[in-house]
Amino acid sequence: MRTIEKADSLDIVFEDDGLGIPDKESEQIFRQENYKNTGFGLFHSRKILAIMNLTIKETGTFDKGARFVIRLSWEHFHSLADPGANDPVQSGSPS
Repeated sequence: MRTIEKADSLDIVFEDDGLGIPDKESEQIFRQENYKNTGFGLFHSRKILAIMNLTIKETGTFDKGARFVIRLSWEHFHSLADPGANDPVQSGSPS
C-alpha cells in the first residue's frame, strides 16, 4: 500500500505482482455477481466507499498485477474533518 498526493485528491494504492485483471474485466469485477471467485467483496467495497464519497478503480496491467486505487478528494476530506464548515448555521455565515 502507498499513497499518492495530487492537487485535488489523495490516492490510496494497493498493488500486487500476480496475474492481474484483463482490461475488459476491470469493471466487471465490481458487479454484484459471483464472478470468477471474487464473490461479493469488491461489489460491497465499492458500495461502502461510495457512501463515503470515495471511489475505487482497478488500474493494473494484465500479466503484471492488479492495482486498486481508492480516491479521496481533498474537498471531501476537509468537509469530513470539519463537518460544520459548509453549514451556514454552524459557521456563522448568513443564510
